[in-house]
Amino acid sequence: MKSIITLTLLSLLTFFCGQSQHLIVGQENDSTLYLKSSSIQKVLIKFPEDYNPQKTYPLLVALHGNGGTAMDMASIFTPFKHEEVILAFPEGQYPRIITETIGFSWYFYTNDIKLSKFSDYKTLEQVNDVIDEISAAYKIKNIFIMGFSQGASLAYTVGFKTPEKITGVIAVGGNLPMIDGRAAIVFSKEIENAKHLNLFVSRGNRDRSYKKSMYLEQKEYLTKKGFAPTFFEYDGGHFLTPEFLEKVFRWIENNTE
Repeated sequence: MKSIITLTLLSLLTFFCGQSQHLIVGQENDSTLYLKSSSIQKVLIKFPEDYNPQKTYPLLVALHGNGGTAMDMASIFTPFKHEEVILAFPEGQYPRIITETIGFSWYFYTNDIKLSKFSDYKTLEQVNDVIDEISAAYKIKNIFIMGFSQGASLAYTVGFKTPEKITGVIAVGGNLPMIDGRAAIVFSKEIENAKHLNLFVSRGNRDRSYKKSMYLEQKEYLTKKGFAPTFFEYDGGHFLTPEFLEKVFRWIENNTE
């Protein structure tokens, strides 16, 4: 196992998430049933180039956007293999076809509020399983979660709902989750209890999907709630750049005990 970790920077972990349960009957049409069942979750892991299993490392869990994949996200980080951070790339559970390619969503698209909330809680559970399993398998101190686009909402959700395990949240090109609404699983009281979280909020200055106005609204909300986020606009559109990732790694370095 030691030689595999040392020689192979990219490895695959699978996690079992729960046992089969009861049926949920959806309301989208008269013939659709949604089944609560066990699942296997794929997570790609990248270790630092000079990984030492006796050494403690920060963990960065990076969540792709809607229609993305774990491999897509992992490939963006390839130039940063020298960074002293263990990287984890989970993959969403719900298939999506965007620009004729098959990717995945973190959220299940439905008008059924009960089903929507159930699936959102399940996604939250799956990401927390990733964090817990990796933390148990490797020497980890300080856990950061980064989300791009749709993944930004999930990254915030994990941070706000489990602030006891998360050191920092990095949100790029995406919005806050719904708060206190009918379909929400994040609530104002939880945000009040998570003020110690380090936040890094970013966007590309030419991003047409996540506009400047949305970024400024998020900035105002978080500041009013008592957070002191790092805000950063980089040169680019709705994609991640080396400039952005370099800034992220330096921010992680500064916020690691």
